[in-house]
Amino acid sequence: MREKEGYRDNIAALNEAFPGQRWLTVNDVASYLGIDKRTVKGLITKKKLPATDVGCGKNKIYRINKLELAKL
Repeated sequence: MREKEGYRDNIAALNEAFPGQRWLTVNDVASYLGIDKRTVKGLITKKKLPATDVGCGKNKIYRINKLELAKL
């Protein structure tokens, strides 16, 4: 399987921005991308950004794997 162009550059930038972290919060991703956290949640809901749901009920808490974010 071939990796997308720029993937390694994205990983390097994410590792620099979030050293030692494998999982990112919605706020981390929003801040990194310069977008609103509601936009990030929308991407997750529309299945355009894979995330793990660690919350329950109305208070869903998402964690985004740094490697998945680098694929975008």
